[in-house]
Amino acid sequence: MFDKLKSVSRNNTPRWVVLTIDLLLSSFSFGIAFVIIDILNATHLTLNGYAVSLMLVLSLRLLSFWITKSYTGILRYTSTQDAVRIFFAVTLSTLAILAIELIYFQATGDHIVKPVVIIVDAFILIFGLSAFRMAFKILYTEYGQGGLPIEANKAVIIYGAGEAGIIVKRTFERNKNLGRKVVGFIDDNKKLFGQSLEGVKIHPTNADLKQLASGYSNLEIILAVGKISNIRKKRIIERCLQQNIEIKTIPPVSSWINGELNPQNIKAVKIEDLLQRDPIKLSKDKLNSELKGQVILISGAAGSIGSEIARQCLLFEPKQLVLVDQGETPLYEIQNELNSHKNSAAVEIVVGDVCNTARMEKVFSHFKPSYVFHAAAYKHVPLMEDNPYEAINTNVFGTQNMANLSVKNGVRKFVFVSTDKAVNPTNIMGASKRIAEIYVQSLNAKLRLESDVHTMFVTTRFGNVLGSNGSVIPLFKR
Repeated sequence: MFDKLKSVSRNNTPRWVVLTIDLLLSSFSFGIAFVIIDILNATHLTLNGYAVSLMLVLSLRLLSFWITKSYTGILRYTSTQDAVRIFFAVTLSTLAILAIELIYFQATGDHIVKPVVIIVDAFILIFGLSAFRMAFKILYTEYGQGGLPIEANKAVIIYGAGEAGIIVKRTFERNKNLGRKVVGFIDDNKKLFGQSLEGVKIHPTNADLKQLASGYSNLEIILAVGKISNIRKKRIIERCLQQNIEIKTIPPVSSWINGELNPQNIKAVKIEDLLQRDPIKLSKDKLNSELKGQVILISGAAGSIGSEIARQCLLFEPKQLVLVDQGETPLYEIQNELNSHKNSAAVEIVVGDVCNTARMEKVFSHFKPSYVFHAAAYKHVPLMEDNPYEAINTNVFGTQNMANLSVKNGVRKFVFVSTDKAVNPTNIMGASKRIAEIYVQSLNAKLRLESDVHTMFVTTRFGNVLGSNGSVIPLFKR
């Protein structure tokens, strides 16, 4: 039996097999109903009469099964939706049988089969078809993952007793080979405390987590709450980290396939999950009104910040997106990535150094950008301490070069990407960026005095950008 279930786990049971079993159950339930009513002396039927009645019942049951497609559901994923289909299929065929019986009785004064038999048969059949599917699902859950069930060696506590939490529990139950057993739910709702959900008890948030998982070598917390603030999430994560408990999160429901959660998509928490604020939402309408149909130049476009600016700008359908960087390989990679975008024809790749005035002058005169995002810079603090010349040359003189050319070529807005290390700088990298900030701000002040129409300079300071090339987070993770 286990070998058959293993085979079924790899291939769904053919529909004709399910339909055949449904018809066999229909025959069995009709026979049981007839015997029950016969014992109660409510009816007497000959063998020929029984055969005729059975053929009529099976024919109409088959027709209703075909109409409602009750046999098409995947047995190991049986749900309430399948039960509803079974109910409609049996009810439809029962009404049809009763209608034919009524017409026959009015015409001949005799019964094909008494209505009481059909009604009893319907109740038995609904129960039988549902029980068959549930039994198959239970057997598959227990034995269909590769023979006898694996002994769970890791306890799982699900934070969140809602729909997502139930789906996570069922996911582990269907995948016994993962070696995990759900031992409890945790929820903030006081009304749920002490209750059970599918046989698993719901505990309050202050419960002793390790005590709940006693008897298991490892404990894992799965955060399965749909809408949760970052502050609340941070508190939960910190509590688990303090007790040296592994915590994971599930992906958004929108990324699930056919409402099914893939266990491989349950990931460890990310650094950004510890942020104490929600992400800032930009005004897309305002950005669209500014950037749509414009020529945008991005320096340092192959870097983590510059490449993300490029991805975001491309969403607003610019006339042209000019990506400038001296890193050949990363520039090639971002080009390949953006080639899959529907607006990829607008992307122009330029290999060049922002410190090369002659090269940059040709780029500006050829493309005539309206917006410049200057993200080109050296940003690794320790490296710049050992190479101060390159820090000053690129971060200061490279910025000066791009700013002057923007003014010369009538750029509308110049956005300078700086760093929080420029605040009271204590290192070469921070000092070089602060000098560049002062230059850009001074140039903007000078232009404001000379004319009302001029290149607008904007400086934005980035902190330790999560996942960026200059971030220390990857080092901390390692």
